[in-house]
Amino acid sequence: MFSLKNELNQNRCLGIVALIIMSLALCSACDSLEDNDENTPQDLSITFHLSQQDQQLSCSEPFTLHSDQEFYLKDFRLYIHDVELMSTTGEWQQFIMTNDEEWSDGTTTLLDFEDASLNCEESGTLFMNHTLNGQAPSGDYQAIRFKVGVPFTSNHQDVTQASAPFNQSSMFWVWQRGYKFARFELTQTVLDENNNETQSSWLFHLGSVGCMSEAATIAPTEACNKVNIPQFTIAQFDPKQDEILLDLNLLLSEIDLSENTAETPLGCMSMPAEQLECSQLFSRFGLDFESGEALSDDACDASENQAEYCSGPFRLMTHEHDDHAAHE
Repeated sequence: MFSLKNELNQNRCLGIVALIIMSLALCSACDSLEDNDENTPQDLSITFHLSQQDQQLSCSEPFTLHSDQEFYLKDFRLYIHDVELMSTTGEWQQFIMTNDEEWSDGTTTLLDFEDASLNCEESGTLFMNHTLNGQAPSGDYQAIRFKVGVPFTSNHQDVTQASAPFNQSSMFWVWQRGYKFARFELTQTVLDENNNETQSSWLFHLGSVGCMSEAATIAPTEACNKVNIPQFTIAQFDPKQDEILLDLNLLLSEIDLSENTAETPLGCMSMPAEQLECSQLFSRFGLDFESGEALSDDACDASENQAEYCSGPFRLMTHEHDDHAAHE
């Protein structure tokens, strides 16, 4: 009897030990699953809209600048790279773009707001792209920052041999200068010296300058003197539900588009001689015209009270006021 009782107690102890081991194993498995969930990337799409205050812009509809001047869109494209999202714990996480072999190569994405219709026919393309597609670590985010431009490693190549999104010759100067990081063009009807109606275009082409090489058709081996790549930060941005507006009013309000350096195209081609028409425009677009350096600094964080240069012409789309602009 005593031996049988001891055997039962021993079996009971062994059972309890087995249960403890199983519980520990399950806890470890749960922790492992939680760790995997945290490290598993999530698919995200970041959408941009082009607007003039509350009006969505397109090639076919006129819009008003400076309260009385009517313009049409002629071209509007820009390259974006180095996208990061700030987590709710204050850490910046890289947004890895999807290489779709059309709009993105996995490091840089071309946003295209023109469709080659009406006034956009001259240099435009039929298809448009308003979205950055990619992945970021799982979790919630509270801000976004990104650069407008093309990385040096991709900027100085043969456009005729380049893969998408660098295969559009209208976004390229020459090997030495590289790509137009942003191509913004507007047109309006004006009267010529004979009082006849004609089209007048205003251009903003952003790109690197002071690029040194033996010839215009030879790529430089070192960074250009003025890189001209701005960085923008949009605070209070949740990529799961928010979208971004590029607002022409923030870029061009109170800028006299008729000011122009003699013997240069109307507008700004990013050249050093164009201080008259470029200086204020560069400042609005997050750049110092003299140095070509981005105005963005450590003060551009996720707080609501950012300096204007942090977000430039970009702003968070507030659904209560901007939904109708994005879906007109």
